[in-house]
Amino acid sequence: MSSTVNTATDRKPGDVAIYVAMAEAVARMTFALVYLWDNTRSQFIYLSDNRDLLGGRSAARIMAMGLDELKELVPDDDLRLLHQVAQSFEANYSRIPTHLRHEVVVYLNFRIGRGNDSLLVNQKISWLDVDDHGRPNIIFGIGTPSVHRTERNIFFKIESADVFRSFDPETGLWSETYRINITDDERRMLRLSQSGFSAKEIASIMSKSADTINFYRKCVYEKLDVSNIAEAVAHAVHYGII
Repeated sequence: MSSTVNTATDRKPGDVAIYVAMAEAVARMTFALVYLWDNTRSQFIYLSDNRDLLGGRSAARIMAMGLDELKELVPDDDLRLLHQVAQSFEANYSRIPTHLRHEVVVYLNFRIGRGNDSLLVNQKISWLDVDDHGRPNIIFGIGTPSVHRTERNIFFKIESADVFRSFDPETGLWSETYRINITDDERRMLRLSQSGFSAKEIASIMSKSADTINFYRKCVYEKLDVSNIAEAVAHAVHYGII
């Protein structure tokens, strides 16, 4: 996978080169969209050239043209939603203790592309560098295609806590929800499924019967409100369950 890099020449402290090298490594190992965002200058530091998730446009073009070019790829109603989320998030973020802000992970999805060619992309965002007040300087993001077409799941969590704060687009408010609890065996089954093992192979690896593995699957489907293992894995990854 090719990539495009643009490092701000006037940034000296900390040197972003190591962050760029890390993002490049992640991009080489995945088909996800990988990016670094300079929050103080409102510009990309790095953007992997994943045209499937960039509405067919090149990373170089988006980085050269700036945020306005990216906004052209996002439908108007999704742009309004993102603006609403950003404004509301600021108020909630200020309530998080400063020493925990580096643990924040934001999950959201929005469409890229226009009309019937639009694709719902899951985004995971976390901070690589924060200032003395815990405000993000450099943001690391990963985007992957959503298995859904219209689902809107927007929430953030603190890694060491079990509480999620989910955003309701209808009210514009955040509400607390709790991480879905699954057993260690169910989590292991999901991770093995994510790696491509069949139910029969998982049963052998875990020294369980095929019926037991199928029982784990059924329990996970009910907990996650999904109907097959592909949806279960995608859901579990998106929500940080595995």
